[in-house]
Amino acid sequence: MAHPRLRSFPALGPRGFHRVAYTEWGSPHNPHAVICVHGLTRNSRDFDYLAARLAADCRVVCIDVPGRGASDWLTDKSDYGFALYQSDAATLLAHVLAHPGGMLHDLAGALRHGGRPERVDWVGTSMGGLIGMMMAAKPGSPIGRRFARVTQAAAPSCSTASRRSDSGADDSSCPSSRVRAV
Repeated sequence: MAHPRLRSFPALGPRGFHRVAYTEWGSPHNPHAVICVHGLTRNSRDFDYLAARLAADCRVVCIDVPGRGASDWLTDKSDYGFALYQSDAATLLAHVLAHPGGMLHDLAGALRHGGRPERVDWVGTSMGGLIGMMMAAKPGSPIGRRFARVTQAAAPSCSTASRRSDSGADDSSCPSSRVRAV
């Protein structure tokens, strides 16, 4: 059975840096990466069973959103929100895309796959699903397939009027209007 590696990276918030923790499963050189993000009151270890099952086929990275799990608490509670969560998730994506597994301990694996994921998928529950939808809707997003379990009450509000223009076309200012079902 696969075992997780506990890792972290520094992320910049409005009042300075904070440490964001994550667990990583599978080969850090696997060209298929899966990012898992938990719900509001949960943590990265919610995905242990799924990650252990996927580890033979992909690199699985499960983040602890700030204030949860092994990540730092923020100094000001008003900093908790989707803007910071997206920023931290973008930092994680950059870290995963640029640094397979931190130290280059498997040179053959890195050379075989070029050291970069060829595919990044997202699994999110509740808040983690919303973060993934918002990230995937951004131009140039590296996120491919997404699986999200999102509750309607937690979804960011976009009025029907703001989602549709006079021509009936979707307005790209609403995240839910730019994300297709997968």
